[in-house]
Amino acid sequence: MSDSDTIELRVEELLDEWERRRAGGETVSLEELCRDDPDCLQDVRSAVSRLTKIDRFLGTDIEVKAARSPFPDTIGDCVLLGEVARGGSAIVYRARQVSLSREVAVKLIHVSDRPEHALKRFQRETLALSRLSHRFIASGFDAGIVDLGHGPQPFLVMEFVDGQPLDIFMQQFSGTLRDRLQLFLKICEGIQAAHNQGVIHRDIKPSNILVTREGLPRICDFGIARILDQGDDESAPETALTKSSEIVGTVQYMSPEHISGPHSLIDAQADVYSLGMVLFELVTGTKPYDTSQQTVFEAIETVRDTAAPPARQFDSTLHRDLDTIVARAVEKDRAARYESVEALAADLASYLADRPIQARRVRWPELTDGARTQGSLRKIG
Repeated sequence: MSDSDTIELRVEELLDEWERRRAGGETVSLEELCRDDPDCLQDVRSAVSRLTKIDRFLGTDIEVKAARSPFPDTIGDCVLLGEVARGGSAIVYRARQVSLSREVAVKLIHVSDRPEHALKRFQRETLALSRLSHRFIASGFDAGIVDLGHGPQPFLVMEFVDGQPLDIFMQQFSGTLRDRLQLFLKICEGIQAAHNQGVIHRDIKPSNILVTREGLPRICDFGIARILDQGDDESAPETALTKSSEIVGTVQYMSPEHISGPHSLIDAQADVYSLGMVLFELVTGTKPYDTSQQTVFEAIETVRDTAAPPARQFDSTLHRDLDTIVARAVEKDRAARYESVEALAADLASYLADRPIQARRVRWPELTDGARTQGSLRKIG
């Protein structure tokens, strides 16, 4: 483990201690807290400032207006440089944060025909990011409220990731199968870190995973995340049956329990399923189902009721162990699926190291003798 990784872990421990002592009513001096870890003081102070601002934001009663915002010059202390992305509930701008002289992304609540749901999603993302600090998760720095002429609008200041969505990145990627799997392991590390902090992403898909020019992932968009210790959110099922324009692109990555419920089953295993769908694409170069020509409800039925075909059906040269890992990750039956992202990653790491995997072997489709022999010999590219 590198020195930076060691400091990052210690900062997380110190923040946990700060939150425990604060919850107990104690006034905590950060200098005293970091007395034995002076190298962590600056990072801890920055994180505490961010958490305090976000706490104030989450306690604010905001009425979100369903109106399109003009392109503003500034939001908070951020000078906007241009629009990066626009969705049904928010706009993301590239910006420069003047106070810290750094490039950031600013996410601003945008037009919505159900503004109360847009606000709830935004608040969930803010709360999720306030808990998360990991090298493979895009960081949230600040949150606030701005009035651009349509009433108060919440905004989130985040790390700006100079990268591409995973699916676009892979179209230009010239690396080997091993390289793709090692990238996927980094994505697993980020999602497992979120799970360790009680955050279930619930919307894992290639467009929510950006890859930097250095080939490192940053997991984004925790807008529909489930915070495990916050109780069941009555609005949470909206993600499986929301308006048509918002579901078609993500339904094929949703687990069956995400679609059909109950809400209590949308846990770490739901994220495992979504990661399995991403892994399927990384390994085969294609999706297990084509839902592009289906209606929303037809796509939902496909994902809920149709078992994913073996990855080797699309590439007979894949090693059996890798096919088994993919199949175990995308199992419809939760009892047969990997119990955690950690377990999925452990099997994939074993496969890469030429060690036995823990997953049971799946039943193989009929292949020609030549293809079967080639598949048993080819381990990784």
